[in-house]
Amino acid sequence: MAGKEHKMKEALFDSEYNDVRKAAECHRQVRRYAQSFIRPGISYLEIVTRIEDAVRKLIKANKLQAGLAFPCGSSINNCAAHFAPNKGDTKILDKDDVVKIDFGTHVNGYLIDSAFTVAFNPVYDSLLEASKEATMTGVKEAGIDARLDEIGEKIQETMESHEVEIKGKVHPVKCIRNLNGHLVGRYRVLPLLTP
Repeated sequence: MAGKEHKMKEALFDSEYNDVRKAAECHRQVRRYAQSFIRPGISYLEIVTRIEDAVRKLIKANKLQAGLAFPCGSSINNCAAHFAPNKGDTKILDKDDVVKIDFGTHVNGYLIDSAFTVAFNPVYDSLLEASKEATMTGVKEAGIDARLDEIGEKIQETMESHEVEIKGKVHPVKCIRNLNGHLVGRYRVLPLLTP
């Protein structure tokens, strides 16, 4: 009986699950598209415009029913997050830039928020590998009854076990102390309150 009850409860959320799946699939496809065209020489404004246009087209944007969850960000080098170029911005992606692309999709207010980093100079390969390894550590550590602080500690430990050599100088990779993330609610991105 418990299995049947569980299936009945799950069926109550089928519509919401399908909305999340649709938003996530749109995000995945647009991310892959963006990774195919982002190259040195393209303007940051063109990057975000093409991403936002692709989301609107793929998800069939319709006011509050589906579309962009928030404006696309393209944070450059030492700017960690939440920068977006304004209309008329002429900044061009350089081969030595490290750019973080952050965009969100939604269907009926169920948000998908994800970011990725792009760099073309091989000197930053170890930095990108540190980020990927730390992300996979978080995925591995997550689960039922997993404590967020313990997951965060493991992610930080993994990230900070790496180094990057730039112009002959070795730099330890460090986590950003005051960039803690945020909560995501239906139709809302909420600040994460920290003590």
